[in-house]
Amino acid sequence: MNEKIKILIVEDENIVAIDLKRTLENLGYEIVEIVRTGEKAIEKAITLFPDLILMDIMLDGELTGIDAAREIRKHVDLPVIYLTAFANESTLSQAKLTQPFGYILKPFDEKNLTSAIEMALYKHKLDRKLKENEERYRRLVEKSPVAIGIISGRKIVYANPYAVQLFGAQSEEELRNKYIFDFIKEEYANLIRERMQKIFKEGEVVEGRNEQLRTLDGRIIDVEFAAIPTIYLDNPATQVVIRDITEINKKEKIQQATLKLLQAANSTTSLDELYEVFHKILADYIPVKNIYFAFYDEEKGSLTFPYYHDQIEPPLKERKFNTGLTEYVINLGRILLLKQSDIDELIASGKVETSCPAVQSWLGVPLQVHDNKLGAIVIKEYYVENQIGEKEKEFLNSIIFPLSRAVEKKQIEQERKEYTETLKRLNETKDKFLSLISHDLKSPFNSLMGYTEILKNEVNDLSSDERDIFIGSIYESTRHIYNLLNDLLEFSRFYLGLIKIEPREIKIKKLVDENVKLLAASARQKDIEMKNNIENHYLVLAEEDMINSVIRNLLTNAIKFTQKGGRIEVSAEPEGNRLLISVSDNGIGMDKDTLRTIFDIVSKKSRPGTNEEEGTGLGLILAKEFVEKNGGEISVSSEPGKGSIFTFSLQFLEKIFMPEP
Repeated sequence: MNEKIKILIVEDENIVAIDLKRTLENLGYEIVEIVRTGEKAIEKAITLFPDLILMDIMLDGELTGIDAAREIRKHVDLPVIYLTAFANESTLSQAKLTQPFGYILKPFDEKNLTSAIEMALYKHKLDRKLKENEERYRRLVEKSPVAIGIISGRKIVYANPYAVQLFGAQSEEELRNKYIFDFIKEEYANLIRERMQKIFKEGEVVEGRNEQLRTLDGRIIDVEFAAIPTIYLDNPATQVVIRDITEINKKEKIQQATLKLLQAANSTTSLDELYEVFHKILADYIPVKNIYFAFYDEEKGSLTFPYYHDQIEPPLKERKFNTGLTEYVINLGRILLLKQSDIDELIASGKVETSCPAVQSWLGVPLQVHDNKLGAIVIKEYYVENQIGEKEKEFLNSIIFPLSRAVEKKQIEQERKEYTETLKRLNETKDKFLSLISHDLKSPFNSLMGYTEILKNEVNDLSSDERDIFIGSIYESTRHIYNLLNDLLEFSRFYLGLIKIEPREIKIKKLVDENVKLLAASARQKDIEMKNNIENHYLVLAEEDMINSVIRNLLTNAIKFTQKGGRIEVSAEPEGNRLLISVSDNGIGMDKDTLRTIFDIVSKKSRPGTNEEEGTGLGLILAKEFVEKNGGEISVSSEPGKGSIFTFSLQFLEKIFMPEP
């Protein structure tokens, strides 16, 4: 031995003590001291700190060797071997409580003595290493940044500090003896129960399973769960390791959603498609049953709702930007989560005005890029309490900027596309317009010049009847040129934006009567009967000059394509807040190809009338544009040989003007 083992002998019989000392020294051990009492043994153990203590059980003084060993264990970790001449069950039972490292019965021999000492030293060395490892493991568990617990009998019997914090407890005691299933969401309970049975019965190790758990304060957390079988206080148990991955999952969801939103902005072909895709993307992450997109037009001071999906309310129409909840969140510029009680308070304070149905949750997300207010996304939940809460609010708040950028990008793309299409359309319109001018003006001017040249050179040679024919032809050519120029001027003024729209009340029957009277001569030339069947004096709200032009062009078109002896009728019928005005004839009608291009200047080809009347076709195109500018719609139904019906709508004021008697 390089260094002698130091032994403290505690023996109250001198002969035995001296004999024991001599034997041990002969065996190479160092005796640090011999004491006779338990009190001295405690003192020397603490001060001398020997490698081993040989302790007689029965000692002088008040303390027995067992008492002394018990007290020594409180202060120092030293192996104790009991020396005793008594081996009764009672003494041994008391001795076991002090966890001795061996027993030597008196009288002893060198072989047994040496074996007992070496075994005690070896066992103590192993125990010390085990304790050090246990302490190291305990510190590791206590300081671990993951939750570690032990479950026995389906109850929690141990939880480290992080587990206490993770599950919303104040102390380990608050978690101890709680059933593990108190923390498991109902839909996962059977699965967890099966896994625990396999751990207990088959020793299966569960690694890296993702679950959702419920904390004491009601939060739902995402965790990575691992479990191994173990023994706790001599009972089978399960050690679980739980890593909180809520934030990791949240970041991954945000990254995934952001990527999908940006991809949608690039892959969709229109804003309508983008809104639909956005709805589907959001539904992958949060419960979205009712959602709408609202967009703010600062120049017009209006709010539009291009996408609206709701269980109760019908789609909202465009409205002025006022004091609604949607406007409130747009002006506020930050995400807002409201319960019905919050909405009631806002209404009571006069900050908002709304009549929407009662909700459990209302979540408004403003869409803006820097200082540019685009609008808002609103999500509502009518029935399920807490279906939409802080978790959903936080998620949307995290993706609000990429979502706004995606919307802005698609808006810019669509505006650019519409602008490009408008420029293309205007260019095509310009080309068609110039073509009409060059073609349709040239023909009547050629006729006019030919007839006037004949009159100039041969007037004296012409008979009275011939002169009348030439003068009539000149008149018709002049009238055709006048009508053509009038159409061209109206068309150019409209496309140059020179026509102001100033809606006012119009007596529609009176306007039709004036145009029937104006065109009566043209109708009589073809023996066509024109009748105004509008009996009630309906009032509409529109720009009078435009609607006058619409009626005149529709009547002129009907006269042109109605045979001699035909019939043209004008009627009107209220439908809700619209007045439907129809101009019908029993003329030659139109085929499907003609109907398809009837209002398209680029594709349209002018047809001669039943008396070979010429025209530009601009009249019907202007009629469509004028009707739409007044917020109405125009349509046509026709079949070859069965005539045509043109119908247009205007805003009906829902009151009747009674003419003066």
